[in-house]
Amino acid sequence: MVPSRLRLPIYKCGVIIGLVGLTLFIRSHGSASPHDQDVFVTVTSQPINVGDAKAAALAYYNSGAYQRDLELSPPWRPVGSTAGLRR
Repeated sequence: MVPSRLRLPIYKCGVIIGLVGLTLFIRSHGSASPHDQDVFVTVTSQPINVGDAKAAALAYYNSGAYQRDLELSPPWRPVGSTAGLRR
């Protein structure tokens, strides 16, 4: 336990250290006003159009690659199902 005669000096020292630390932090990181930073995010590429995605999926299906990939994949079963598993 801290003696009562030391509480005020410790409190004052803590406040001073906190203010100095806050001042140093603000000076090192600078101002964060909206005028200093870009407000809009720019993207170099556009997301794929839904129509383009549909056309690509239809071409994949019609090429036969979908059926081939489907045959190569293991049979589907619900999560937690033990149907078809050997014990």
